[in-house]
Amino acid sequence: MSEMTKVSNSTTVELSIEAVKALDAFAEAKKAEAQAKKAKAEAEAILRAELGNAVEATIAGRIALKVVPSKNTHINKEALLEAFPEAYEATLVVTPYTYLKNL
Repeated sequence: MSEMTKVSNSTTVELSIEAVKALDAFAEAKKAEAQAKKAKAEAEAILRAELGNAVEATIAGRIALKVVPSKNTHINKEALLEAFPEAYEATLVVTPYTYLKNL
């Protein structure tokens, strides 16, 4: 926290010039992040189409890309709640948090 940063307990605070610059950087970073996610998804779609059923792709004879099998595991909360509501309630953890939403 810089010396010029003011901590406020009110619901509204006027941003300093430094904070306005940070807000601009925050907005630009979020925009870049969204563009990067879109570009990644588009590139992945092209690569998966090119791979077809193959598990490896080469460039000049060297393996450049490989399809790696993996698994995600998760709990189906709706099924757990329906089948075992007491267990669901007993293990439910709610964690409040805040996030910054630029307007």
